[in-house]
Amino acid sequence: SAPLGRRGAVPTTFAVRPAKTAMTTLAPTAPAVPRRAIVSEEDMHEWLASPACAELISFVNTLADSMVGVDTSSAPAASPGLCALMAKLEKLNALADAHPAQRGIPALGVGLSVRYGDPAFRAWHDAMSESAADEMAEFVASGGVADAAAHGEEIARYWVDSFGSRARLDYGTGHEATFAIALLVACKVGAIDLSDAVDCKALAATVLPAYLALSRRLVAQYRLEPAGSHGVWCVDDYAFLPFLLGAAQLESHQQLRPRGALDADIVQCYADKYLYLDQIRHLVATKASCASFEETCPILTDIARLSKSWAVVRRGLSALWVAEVLGKYPVAQHILFGKTFAFTPSGAERGTMSEPAEVVEDDAIQAHWPEPPPHRPGAASGAGKGVLSAGAPVSIVALVHQLFGGGAGYSQAQASVHVRAGGGGLPGSEAAARWEAIEDEAAAIRAGNAGGTPVSSRAPGGATPSPATRPGGGIGGPEETSAGGIRIHQWTIKSTQRPLADATELATLAEELGSSFTFPEMAFLQNHLTLCFEPSDAVGEGKRPLCIRLDAAGALRGCALLHGERLLADPRAPTPSALRLPDAGRWEARLQALAAALPHVDVQSERADSSDWTFSTTYRGTFKFGADGAQGGGGEIAAAAPSSKKIDYELLKQKDPILWSEEVPLFESELDDNGISILSARVRVMNSAWFALMRFWLRVDGVLVRVHDTRLFHKFGESTVLVEYTTREDTFAALAARGLPTEPRAYLDPNTVVHTLTLTHKHVDELPLLG
Repeated sequence: SAPLGRRGAVPTTFAVRPAKTAMTTLAPTAPAVPRRAIVSEEDMHEWLASPACAELISFVNTLADSMVGVDTSSAPAASPGLCALMAKLEKLNALADAHPAQRGIPALGVGLSVRYGDPAFRAWHDAMSESAADEMAEFVASGGVADAAAHGEEIARYWVDSFGSRARLDYGTGHEATFAIALLVACKVGAIDLSDAVDCKALAATVLPAYLALSRRLVAQYRLEPAGSHGVWCVDDYAFLPFLLGAAQLESHQQLRPRGALDADIVQCYADKYLYLDQIRHLVATKASCASFEETCPILTDIARLSKSWAVVRRGLSALWVAEVLGKYPVAQHILFGKTFAFTPSGAERGTMSEPAEVVEDDAIQAHWPEPPPHRPGAASGAGKGVLSAGAPVSIVALVHQLFGGGAGYSQAQASVHVRAGGGGLPGSEAAARWEAIEDEAAAIRAGNAGGTPVSSRAPGGATPSPATRPGGGIGGPEETSAGGIRIHQWTIKSTQRPLADATELATLAEELGSSFTFPEMAFLQNHLTLCFEPSDAVGEGKRPLCIRLDAAGALRGCALLHGERLLADPRAPTPSALRLPDAGRWEARLQALAAALPHVDVQSERADSSDWTFSTTYRGTFKFGADGAQGGGGEIAAAAPSSKKIDYELLKQKDPILWSEEVPLFESELDDNGISILSARVRVMNSAWFALMRFWLRVDGVLVRVHDTRLFHKFGESTVLVEYTTREDTFAALAARGLPTEPRAYLDPNTVVHTLTLTHKHVDELPLLG
């Protein structure tokens, strides 16, 4: 069958029936009370091609459209009908107060300890269900709709199923989708006027966040099990719509990009305003004790790293929502259909359909998926869960890489989930044209990224936005650059990210460092972060402006050795101590024994290294005067002078909005499975200042943990840039003596352990802006 987006049954936008008109005549098989209709895998193909499914997709897309540019912390005021609905959600919160958890908190050793499911949820659910019909009738009546009791009873059936399963003590994306259907039915009967732009925004930006907050509370309070959990191989076990609607919110944002979702500072700064980042904050808070975000949420990590714009994220999530929620039989079998939201599979018309048996109390009915093989987060392999497709199941990992990363597999990925971006639109319609434009933009971004050509940001009409049209633009205000960056207060701050260095690039650098130089497994030689001061002629006449560049090649030059001495070293930074593995002595003894036993064979008992095998660089960046400094060549070296000044960390702690941020990987090595060595640079730009951190992180298992931090700070209006360099390290023996863990897995994330390490060196320099 044709993709949903191409079918004539899909409306351009969600059409709302006026409150006082008669309802459309439906099929005689449509039940008065909503019930299940999908009872087999065969029904799934009919369901995905049905007008009901298209209507639901279009409804969610309409909500997403209304969220573009909306700040949830200052959402529009709701109409009386929506206020009544909010009041119902508040009542359910109060009901949760009246039904506290019975089994206590296992982590505190209180009460009966179980991993999932508190029976107190059933008491809460019973109390909620008992009054649901009356509450929904009251809500419908508040919208001035006739026959409120009948409509309220229909909506109540969806309402009851929106907060988790009483029998299984679980909650998941299927329950969330049921709440969306409840809102859809309320709109169709006239209780909510979706044609009112203000009401539409309030529904998406006020009611849905309130529902999500209540759902999170119920999951936490009653420890509800994730329904049909895919483990880490899903966007989120419990929620999907906050990501989809949240991506739409950020679609028009001038500075925030998808990679910002991996930046803790960005998330903390904007979580109260944007659903996507709020959900990320919630996941970090609930899963941080288990492992890093990359390990617990690899799909979200891949989406953030692969996507070049929020339009790409929204389009991909629209397809994934259909594939992973509406297109999964374990979820879709629980969807209810009635007079207003109707679907009758052909099996029912032939008389072969039977109502599924009621779920028996405490039955462990759940969709179990086979565990994927071990997989490194971010790798495009066949691991993960299959999704419904036209042919064989598609790995969700591969699907994510195709949908969000583009490339040759993108069209196949679209076809595999039977849906166009955003839920469709009739060919030639305004909605279809809008999504065609978004897809064209995404294709241009992918083509630009593949070819190394910067893609300029576009205004809605396709033109490059002028400073006057950008938030905060104009003199001294922030402007987006044409190559992934920002211009603000006479500074141009840019980042460049490209694939891993190929053999030609490595050979070119090896000619400079020596043919025997050992490179890390992952070297991003084209990646760099540049911060260049670009004053006007009046300010900089006769002077050369400062340009700072952080790149991998400069850092690796600091690792090259000649006769055990570093070829390039910072004179103010202590030379990192040479490290040996715990078994190094035993290996040397074996080599010496071998040399003695085989005198006629030249056995190399000592190794003359041409590079530091741990890549412990003291590189602080390349500082030059002149425009050529941004390219890494030319320009005069800018000498950093010792300074008694300090970075204004109190200023950085303030809630100053982050206008632009980026993290750039420079190199990474697993040290032949003996630990990890990583160098990366990150920057954030605020209205008052910019701050950059280049961090070298080393863990040699059983030997040592080391951190070299270079912090660069400039407060707009001042004449210098401060450069703070610190080194911290501890041996595993020293960590054990202080009662700290010595297992390598305790030292996976430098952000969580850096301040527990011993500070071994610190100095501060300053650089003049003009030289």
